[in-house]
Amino acid sequence: MPTVHLSPLAIALSLSLATIDPAAAQQPSWSGWARCQINVTGHGYTDQQTHTWTIRSGAPTVAGAFHVYQGTWSVVGGGSLQKTQGNQTLAARWSTNTQGMSAPIAEFVRASDGRMFIQARHAQLRSAGGIQGYQQLTIDGKPQKPGAIGAEAFEWAFPDVVVSRPNPNASLVANGSNTSAVKGSVGFMQPAGSQGTAACTWQFSQGGAPSPPSTVNAPPIPTPPL
Repeated sequence: MPTVHLSPLAIALSLSLATIDPAAAQQPSWSGWARCQINVTGHGYTDQQTHTWTIRSGAPTVAGAFHVYQGTWSVVGGGSLQKTQGNQTLAARWSTNTQGMSAPIAEFVRASDGRMFIQARHAQLRSAGGIQGYQQLTIDGKPQKPGAIGAEAFEWAFPDVVVSRPNPNASLVANGSNTSAVKGSVGFMQPAGSQGTAACTWQFSQGGAPSPPSTVNAPPIPTPPL
């Protein structure tokens, strides 16, 4: 699966050099979450992924212009594929499940125009064995022995989050959403010609805790038919 390229700003400075900034520690901390729902469909194919990032409570560390918070990334979902060529049919089913991987998230002010943003402060994450399931070949109507699926789950790109202040006396917030077309191969076993969308929503605030996102449960790991 191709790598999702993150903004160079997200990985420009090493977090190992981060230090506690007393001034930053005195500011109200950011909290909140972002979520992206990825849906890909094709001929005999479907794949769904729900990626969620959250900021943990606590004072940030500072790396240059970035105030870096401890965060987590989780993804759940699943999919299926069925394709026939000649006298052979391949069927595959899988679920995706990775919970609470460390994913630092930063707030920073862009020097060129003074605008504030929230973005990922880590390279693209991947979870070994985050995709589990089975695939089975049928030849001339005779099912063959199924094989297990165990593959990496890849993190989707964190959305572009812009901070705003609703009015002069209000706290800083970053609430929004966007939807875009999915380009390239992003789903497990995705066939050529597939199409998809990525719908992202986010709620962050400084000095307050937004309502958490709805719970999304991972589907059970599929097992081959008896």
